[in-house]
Amino acid sequence: DREREKCFRAFLNNNYFGMSVFIGIALEYLWR
Repeated sequence: DREREKCFRAFLNNNYFGMSVFIGIALEYLWR
């Protein structure tokens, strides 16, 4: 179960990273 928790944490971190990149691109597009 420890391994599954590690995968879950990596998945969450990946989601936050992708979301922040998406928000950055969206903001840059809106400010243009």
